[in-house]
Amino acid sequence: MIEQAHHWYLAHDAARALESAWRAAAAAGRSLAHAERLALLARVLELWPVLPDAAERLGASHLDVLESAAEAAPAAGEDEQGIEFATAALKKIDPGSEPARAAALLEQRGVMKYRLGRADSIDELQEAVRLMPASPPSAARAHLRGLLPRCHRQLGAMGAGGGFGLG
Repeated sequence: MIEQAHHWYLAHDAARALESAWRAAAAAGRSLAHAERLALLARVLELWPVLPDAAERLGASHLDVLESAAEAAPAAGEDEQGIEFATAALKKIDPGSEPARAAALLEQRGVMKYRLGRADSIDELQEAVRLMPASPPSAARAHLRGLLPRCHRQLGAMGAGGGFGLG
């Protein structure tokens, strides 16, 4: 499937390349081929502006693809790229009408920044907690509230200069 996506891309058939890259990205995700999934999602995003009907072809919005790429990037060890995808996705969301979606992206971006040792990760996670709907109680909100003190402790103990894991 990945080979087919590559074939259509090299053949300059944007429509087939987009569709096959999207399908191949899903297959790569199921097989835990994280780097391939990320590369294929980046290709989908590259081809998106070329095809005005891309959303209809994929049955997914540009925001959906950006969210998938933001999710795929850290699994592939590409936190910087993931931050870029999450930032682009957040620009397309109205936190007032989709607070849980915005909070999930802020959490992803905050965790990636945290792994890179960036002090502004705390601000991201605090904003995610603020946006996450309090009612009904959710596992996501509880997770975020538990994550913040750990980040504060580790960033304080290690300084904001070095990268480290959340584990």
